[in-house]
Amino acid sequence: MGLGRFMKPKGWVSKGWVLTLMVAVFWTALITVQPQALAIAATAPSKFVADRYDRYIEISQANNNEILDALKSATFVYLGEIHNRPGDRTGQIEILAELQREAQNSDRPKLAISLEMFQRPFQPLLDAYLAGDIDEETLVRETEYETRWSFPWESYAPILRFARANHIPVLAANTPTEILHKVARQGLESLDGDDFRYVPPRDEIRVDNDRYRAQILGAFGHHGLATSSSDTFDRFFAAQVTWDETMAEAIADFHRQNPDHRIVSISGLGHVSYGYGIPDRVKRRIPAAKFQHRSVLFAPESRALPNAIANATDYVWRYDDELVKPKSA
Repeated sequence: MGLGRFMKPKGWVSKGWVLTLMVAVFWTALITVQPQALAIAATAPSKFVADRYDRYIEISQANNNEILDALKSATFVYLGEIHNRPGDRTGQIEILAELQREAQNSDRPKLAISLEMFQRPFQPLLDAYLAGDIDEETLVRETEYETRWSFPWESYAPILRFARANHIPVLAANTPTEILHKVARQGLESLDGDDFRYVPPRDEIRVDNDRYRAQILGAFGHHGLATSSSDTFDRFFAAQVTWDETMAEAIADFHRQNPDHRIVSISGLGHVSYGYGIPDRVKRRIPAAKFQHRSVLFAPESRALPNAIANATDYVWRYDDELVKPKSA
């Protein structure tokens, strides 16, 4: 099969300072309770957050088997990971395997997987790999995986191998690096025609979630970078939201075309926590109340959960402490 037909956008470059900074800010935003966020929580209570908190208190002691049973009733499942933690990956595979077993029953939803690890222009290559037309080496090289994602291939390869062996569709959901760089440097107004091949229309990139903004702003300020009134932060936050909206659009588009599938989204936990990133934006696109959305974060057995994480998800999947660090660490 010739690969020349897989065209890449002009100006294709490797991951740079913008994404590195965004990842750093994400972690700080999640694990630090910021005064700005607390102030907004006090003055503008959100029923969604309150409901999510109550549900967490109710099911926080659920064991992994109970979590698996609960996920079987969901149409959209969001798995938020720490990218370099093997235990998160082990938990993901266990969840995928059980939901795939469930999918073997004719009256149950089929399974699809959405991955942050691949950017949207490379969907044809991902499809070619799943179809057996190209091998892993070609997939890694032609999707520029090592520069665009950079976490070790062998960490994520089991997910792709599982999908290929079980004929499970996989979505390349992430925003092209170049577009994130462009928005972070020049703002949403800089997006033009070609960019919208891979990201939602401008009016669907919603930056009006004050809680989310406060969360990211607190982390941004923690790095000594800007204040809430700075143009730099506005552009940074717009890039963050573009990232979320793009992945949400990929999931919603697939659901509209394949309503008989359950979609499991795998992304960094910052895109999942509190629902601010991907989940709320999928709900906005697929508003029907009959569809259940469930989120899962991962943590080692012995680790106490910070309040900021404890209130951020429907379920916490626990795993053995030995799986906290990569083997090379």
